[in-house]
Amino acid sequence: MSDRSQPPGSRAERILDAAGELLLRLGYHKVTISDIARQARIGKGTIYLHWRTKDLLFQALIAREAIELTEEVLTDLRRDHTVVLPHRLMHTMFLSVERRPLMKALLTRNMELLGKFADSPLGKQDAIANAEFFAMMTRHGLLRTDVAHLDYTMQAAMTGFYMLDTLTPEATALDAHAKADGLAHTIRSAFEPDVDPDPDLLATAAAELVAVFEDVITSFGQWLYTHDPAPRSG
Repeated sequence: MSDRSQPPGSRAERILDAAGELLLRLGYHKVTISDIARQARIGKGTIYLHWRTKDLLFQALIAREAIELTEEVLTDLRRDHTVVLPHRLMHTMFLSVERRPLMKALLTRNMELLGKFADSPLGKQDAIANAEFFAMMTRHGLLRTDVAHLDYTMQAAMTGFYMLDTLTPEATALDAHAKADGLAHTIRSAFEPDVDPDPDLLATAAAELVAVFEDVITSFGQWLYTHDPAPRSG
């Protein structure tokens, strides 16, 4: 089958799969477009039909991973609205990342790539969604309001749980669930009010968070294959 005879979406998935495998094996800097083309068994020029640059391709890879992770978290949130509690939500997200080697590598071993993503249109939209998350959580009383620079402080605490494995070998002795439990305890103790929230309030907050996550999935999905060429006849 020639490159052009494959459906563009299918071909794009192959390219992203190849890029992800190489990223795990070699790291962002060592992966070239030629490497990805060989791994995907397509011509190098075909990749440029989908993404004009290596950076755009890897931003698409981040977007795909983010969509899949968010969908997984959404499944838990729709099943049980108490997952909206920050400590439970971060516990769920941590385990979801741990189950996804590529997402974990993106978060811990490819800081320059994440920096470029943060400066992209999708990264800016992700920042807006993050701001909406903190605003919604404080509005419903699920996060404390007396913590200075709450978003920075909480994200700094969470980052440590994701990054520590890369800094000290001793951290790898704990299994993923133990680490997630530690993260949840930290979030609950440091950032949530002492009073348990009203169940009706939790249901309302969960519905709002579902809407935020669905918007992210929709916009990321629309952008992901923006560069797909239209199917050709003949």
